[in-house]
This record gives sequence, structure tokens and C-alpha cells, in this order.
Amino acid sequence: MSRSDESRSSLSRRDWLRLSAGGAFGVSMSGWLPLLAAETAGQPERKRSCILLWMSGGPSQIDTFDLKPGHPNGGSFKPIDTTVSGIQISEHLPRVARQMEHLAVIRSMKTKEGDHGRATYLVRTGYSPQAALKYPTMGSLLSRELAREGSVLPDFVSVAPFTGLNTAAYGPGFLGPKHAPLVVGGRQ
Repeated sequence: MSRSDESRSSLSRRDWLRLSAGGAFGVSMSGWLPLLAAETAGQPERKRSCILLWMSGGPSQIDTFDLKPGHPNGGSFKPIDTTVSGIQISEHLPRVARQMEHLAVIRSMKTKEGDHGRATYLVRTGYSPQAALKYPTMGSLLSRELAREGSVLPDFVSVAPFTGLNTAAYGPGFLGPKHAPLVVGGRQ
């Protein structure tokens, strides 16, 4: 993080991680997690879901999923094997390593968008930003496609999203408020 970034941010990475953990704890205590467990146990058919970790300002990829051991640009943490042959991740993620066969890790991407806000919109919606039309984010699309009729649980939850770069990149776009996220934590 550069000095100019530090002056714009009132939170250190450590503070951000503490707040994120507190938000996750709050979500677990909110009452809908037991409902989710009960609903899942009562319906034996396979549940389809997606968890997207969009870590704006989160831990660096060279400290988590793309260590580059032995490379000058590599991180300082040691790699550990995962349940997928040939994929190693940080020594600080042993539980994630045990679940790796259920994950998809994107270690590299390229876009013609030079602005972080526009690039965020592109990656989260699949479209370049346009003034006249707002496209739905991935969570909203999954909400529309995988929603279960009559469920009392939210179809799309967003935990403390950082919308400072582009608020439209986090919304339901033309799908409307029915597919908007339930926002938990963050600044309201």
C-alpha cells in the first residue's frame, strides 16, 4: 500500500481483518444461519450455491493463493499442498487447502479497462460500464437462476462490500430489487 493509499484509508489491513471477522461473527449470530442449516437438513436434494471472495484491499495474492516461492516477487510465507495435485497455497490457509477440490482460483486476468472502478464493474458483471444500462452483478444473476421459491432466507448476501470504486458493480442492475443483495455490515 502506498503512502497516498494509506492517507485515504482510515483502516489498516489488520483493522480491516478484525472488522471482517467481527462481521462474520455478527452474521453467524443474526439468526438466519440456523434457519439455513435447518432448511438444508430438511431438503435432501443438492443445494447449488456460490461463494465469491471479492477481497478489495484484502490480503495480497502473494500471501494467500499465488505465493511464487523462490521468485523475487514471491511472498514470505511457505506454500502447503492442497487436495488438488500441483496447487499450493499459503501455510496460513490449511482449512482452505483441505477444501481446494471445491474451489476455483483465478490467479491471473487481463482487461483493457485501466480504471479500477470500471474494471471492477466489468469483472463483476461481464460488461463494460454503460451510462444507459446497468447490468446485474454475479450474485444477482445467481439469485435469479438458483433462487428457491418460498425460501425465507436471502438468495444473495453481500458482507461489507466496498462500493467506493463503483456502486453499480455491486447491485442487481436491470433485474431490480428482488435480486439485490442483503448487505450485512459495512457502512450504511
